Amino acid sequence: MTKGDRVKIRFKGREVEGVVVLASENGNSLALEFEALLGGYAGMMPVLDWGDGYRDLVTNSPVEITKL
Repeated sequence: MTKGDRVKIRFKGREVEGVVVLASENGNSLALEFEALLGGYAGMMPVLDWGDGYRDLVTNSPVEITKL
């Protein structure tokens, strides 16, 4: 994923659309922006790819991200 990509974010049973606002060169570290409350996050969520998929940085819970 790269900066500017539109994405679908699924986290803790809820799904919203958002955009990648920050991305590391290899795409392993992302900041996602969305207009919603999502699992305790208000409008933005940092995620990291641990090798088994993306996880949020606060609770280490899985985050499914699909490019739109």
